[in-house]
Amino acid sequence: MSSLISYLAESTACIILIFVFYKLLFSSLTFFQWRRFYWLTGIGLSLIIPLVKMEVSFPATDGLIFYPIEIVGEFEDNMKEGIFPEERDTNAVKNEANFKQWALSLILTFYAGVALLLLIKLATKVFLIIRLGKNGSSKIIGGFRVIESGKVNIPYSFLNKIYLPKGQGLNPQECSFILAHEKVHVLQKHSLDIIFISLVKVFFWFNPLYKLILQEMKLLHEYIADDHVNKTGQQPGSYARLLLKLATRGPKTILVNNFSKLQIKERITMLKKQKTPPSGKMRFLLVIPLCVFLVFAFSVEKKPPREKGLGGMQKALISNGLLPDLLIEQNRKPSGWPLDNRFHRISSAFGMRLHPIDKVKKMHRGIDFPAPMGTPVYATADGVVTMVKDSPDGYGKHIRIKHGEFETLYAQLSSFEVKTGDRVLRGQIIGSVGSSGRSTNPHLHYEVLKNGKPVDPEDTFC
Repeated sequence: MSSLISYLAESTACIILIFVFYKLLFSSLTFFQWRRFYWLTGIGLSLIIPLVKMEVSFPATDGLIFYPIEIVGEFEDNMKEGIFPEERDTNAVKNEANFKQWALSLILTFYAGVALLLLIKLATKVFLIIRLGKNGSSKIIGGFRVIESGKVNIPYSFLNKIYLPKGQGLNPQECSFILAHEKVHVLQKHSLDIIFISLVKVFFWFNPLYKLILQEMKLLHEYIADDHVNKTGQQPGSYARLLLKLATRGPKTILVNNFSKLQIKERITMLKKQKTPPSGKMRFLLVIPLCVFLVFAFSVEKKPPREKGLGGMQKALISNGLLPDLLIEQNRKPSGWPLDNRFHRISSAFGMRLHPIDKVKKMHRGIDFPAPMGTPVYATADGVVTMVKDSPDGYGKHIRIKHGEFETLYAQLSSFEVKTGDRVLRGQIIGSVGSSGRSTNPHLHYEVLKNGKPVDPEDTFC
């Protein structure tokens, strides 16, 4: 569910940048078709780019471990009150996670409900337009199907049909203007543009920009059709008077290309406006850096450096402990903390303890660090990943890393960032804290082994 919210947010950010770019560079140009394709392409990119994720590794600085910045103020306040993060994370994390899940479900339910209502409303409008076409009188004029109906106030087109008002005193010249205009809409399939943007607007109902974009696209359609009629040698004055005449008749029809109900002043002005010189098309080359920026901003995910994976034979040698230690070059001894500074308090130490679930004394081969779900887990030394496994009980999701004579194990994870055979560096994120396996709360179970025997991890901490 959170991924859907993330997608909607990223797509919205994309379309905002595309909208601003358009207003700054293209809104005054008379290349109406280019502007139309800009919007169709831009909306498509805003929907696709957040779905495409590409990982790019950034260069490693050195072998030292770098942890996220500690939230000093919060930590100091808790210390004054005698409360440590781990003590709050046992029950508080569960309650907080449950509340967040409930709030997220409520938000998504509301979003889906509004989107469904708007989708039904849109489908109803399409149905009414189609039904009107069946009820009116139909005839073929110049190869186009024309519907005449008394319910039509002003001429418009939808899909492959042209709709005309019946018995409203249009002379032959006015009819020729209207047919020439509406034929452009039909031939260039402008109705599909409107349907496409209207559908996107349904699912992004919370973004008011799509209402402006839909209005802009409809206006571009009218500019294109007006320009075509103007180029055919028709009288601009008579055509402009027809626009004004029909603009006073009835309300405009949604989802269609209305002949004379959309910003008449702008359309008449555009008929007389001097055309942008062809060199103005060079501006559209700036779309290329815009696309590159959007891809890097919303598709590229920065990842810590990852060495090239090993071959099948090498993986087999690693799994059986036969890989020479020479493959591990430096920082082979675990010497760092697997979590950042906020979560260094240990809830269960190395050695004999009362098992929290079985309620009997058992050897605890590692140490436990309570931490919130999703907290990054770091490799404590350079090494090679020998196991990435998801067990239904016990360790749950866990990772083993070989560091020469040493080996580390990270268990009870919620996700993995590495795979078997990967070379990792000290301080590299390898997974996230979870509560998989036999666990009562989110925490990291961390083990250190030397020559196959468990040792106290606390002895390795810097």
